[in-house]
Amino acid sequence: PTDHPASFAVSVTADTPALQWTTHLPDARLAARQSITLATSATLPVPPAHAGPGEGAAGGVITISLRPDTGGPAVQAQIPYVVASAVPKLADASAMDIPEGQGLLLKADTRDAIVNLFSAEPNPVMHWQGPADLSATARVAYTPDALYLHVIATDDTHVQPHRGAEIWRSDNIQFAIRTDDSRPEYFEAGLALGDDGKPQGWIYTLPPGSPLALGVIGKPIIYSVKHDGKQTHYIVRVPWKSLGNDGPPASGFRMNFIVNDDDGQGRKGWVQLSDGIGKEKNADLFPLFVCN
Repeated sequence: PTDHPASFAVSVTADTPALQWTTHLPDARLAARQSITLATSATLPVPPAHAGPGEGAAGGVITISLRPDTGGPAVQAQIPYVVASAVPKLADASAMDIPEGQGLLLKADTRDAIVNLFSAEPNPVMHWQGPADLSATARVAYTPDALYLHVIATDDTHVQPHRGAEIWRSDNIQFAIRTDDSRPEYFEAGLALGDDGKPQGWIYTLPPGSPLALGVIGKPIIYSVKHDGKQTHYIVRVPWKSLGNDGPPASGFRMNFIVNDDDGQGRKGWVQLSDGIGKEKNADLFPLFVCN
C-alpha cells in the first residue's frame, strides 16, 4: 500500500521457454491504496513426454515481476504451476460412450504405473508379469452435462467374487474426481464385472453439494462393464450435477483411476494413472485436467 499513485511495469516469465502466454499484461496503474487484479493465461503446446497424466504432475515455477516507474528495485514473486491436460468436448451431448478415436488418451501400461503388493515374496503368481498380465488405457471426454470415462483394462485372468463395497478386493476399477481444489472432499466410486457376469458399481465418497448417496450406483450415473477376451471395458458417464457442479468446472478438475488385479489368490496389486487412491487417499496427487 502507498499513499500516492504508482505505476508498475508487469512482466511474467516461466522456467521453460515452451510456455506460451496468450495475453499480454499491461502496466499496472494504481491510485493511493488501490488494489487491482490482472489476469493472463498460458499454454504448453507439447508437455514433456515424461510428465503426462499417470507419469507424475508436470509443472514448474512462474516469476512475476513488478518494476516501479520511479526506477526503484523490482518486486518479484515466484508461483508454482501445474500443467493440465486438455479434455475434448463431444459433439453428441446425448452419447452414452466416447466414440472410437475421440477423447483424450491416457495410458497406464508401463512398470512405473504398477503397484505390486507381493514383489518381495517368492511367489511368481503374485508378481506382475508384464502388460499382458495387467495394463490399462483410457479415454476421457466431456459434454456440458457430463464427464465421460472409458477405461480398457488388459488382464490375463478375470476374478471377481465380491459384491458391494468389497469389489475393490478383486478385479475392478476405482475412479475418483475432484472439481474444487479448495476442499479435500471428492467423488470416488468402483465398477466391476462379477463372476456371475453382472456389472455392479459402488460409491465410496461424495463431495459437498452432490445429490447422490453412498452405496450402490444408480441414476443419473450411467455405466457398463463388458468383458472381451483378455480385456475389460469400464464405461461411465457422470453428470456434472452429480459432482456438485452445474457444468464443467471453469478452473479444471482432478481425476484418477486404478485397476485392481486378482489372479485367483487375492488382490495382488493394481495399475494406476497416478498416486492418490491405492496407497493413500489424497486427491492433491491426482492429475489436473481442463475442459477444452
